[in-house]
Amino acid sequence: MLLSDDHRAVQDAVRTYVQAEIAPHAAAWDKSHQFPRAQLRGLADLGCYGVAVPTDWDGAGLDHLALAVILRRSPPATAPPAPWSASTTARCAPS
Repeated sequence: MLLSDDHRAVQDAVRTYVQAEIAPHAAAWDKSHQFPRAQLRGLADLGCYGVAVPTDWDGAGLDHLALAVILRRSPPATAPPAPWSASTTARCAPS
């Protein structure tokens, strides 16, 4: 698949963040049943929640391809946030 420069930027930003801030700790958080609130906030700051929700509705205002790129970059280190991101987009997007 050929991605636009914008989609590659999203992909790179999410990959970099997940590799640096989440992947090194994911197993320990899972084992100790911790919820990494600060790291999930970092994903939110990157626009990983409400991805395809319009900015008028406080979403990221990106398209569904960006959502797919984010979900593809998220697992396995961020298994909990990825489904949450998809369900948030599905529930908040205008019909």
